[in-house]
Amino acid sequence: MVYDENKVDKNHYPVLLLHGWPSSIREFYPLIHKLHQTHLDKKNKYIFNVVAPSLPGFAWSQGASKVGLGPVQVAVIMRNLMLRLGYKRFFIHGSDMGSLVASHMATLFPENVLGYHSNLCAVFTERSLVKGFINAVKSNIFGAHGFEANFLPHWEPIKHLIEESGYYHLQATKPDTIGAVLTDNPIGLAAYILEKWSSLTNRKYKESANGGLSERFKLDALLDNVMLYHLTNSIITSSRLFAETHSQQQRELQMDWVPTDVPTGCARFKHDLIHFYDNQLKDKYRNLIHSKYYSNGGHFVALEMPQLLYADFIEFVKKVEKFSSSLAWF
Repeated sequence: MVYDENKVDKNHYPVLLLHGWPSSIREFYPLIHKLHQTHLDKKNKYIFNVVAPSLPGFAWSQGASKVGLGPVQVAVIMRNLMLRLGYKRFFIHGSDMGSLVASHMATLFPENVLGYHSNLCAVFTERSLVKGFINAVKSNIFGAHGFEANFLPHWEPIKHLIEESGYYHLQATKPDTIGAVLTDNPIGLAAYILEKWSSLTNRKYKESANGGLSERFKLDALLDNVMLYHLTNSIITSSRLFAETHSQQQRELQMDWVPTDVPTGCARFKHDLIHFYDNQLKDKYRNLIHSKYYSNGGHFVALEMPQLLYADFIEFVKKVEKFSSSLAWF
């Protein structure tokens, strides 16, 4: 579908989907299909032009030839991509590392981002972490709707975070080492990646036969995702993004402290690795107009429960329309 800005009304929007690690655009296939099929539903007034690129260093998107390509720089690249495609204003949905890139886009380019939606909203500032401890003591007054036990600093989520974040520390400090181990080793690569799809979908799955992977996913889809890393030899370049995220250059930008006024929507799914309360998120996302908690679902919800994520995104778009029309943004 060719995009013509002069013919686009408030029912017709471009949407940028940004994946994370160890995911890929393959995770978004069911969601892309649903977004493309909205015009077939007579009750749905939306038409979406979907753009779902691989992040730099992932799959067929070339990795950096020198150091310094962190999430902020990737945000600039993704914004330039949308402009070159003719999309001057657009929605973004981000998951995992893609959520961080999307957040930076909303912060740096509010004139281009209609709304930022994510299933992994986070703010890692000292103030946010202090609020997290206060929330744990006064959890009954912050509207977590039965999610209180999923928030830090309760012991169970702390234990789960420690158990499941070893890969993160490794890739943030020694990405080339683990990358070299997994390159040309498809069995090892599959084990390394699929283990995350098991434990981050539901922590109980690691006690099941085959990691419970068949509980929520089709094996073909999971292997498609593994093969995207293997065939393109991108495990090293994708892992380097973790190291770049925690480089001194990125830390000095203090992006979590820079407020974002773009309308923001956060969907929290019970079995994800980490959650933040609204009062933590609002320090940065000053227009957090959509916040929901779901009693099921995990980290890779776009593939696990695409209908639920799709419905949440549509609800967010409607709230953005109402919010932004009152400000004459549309």
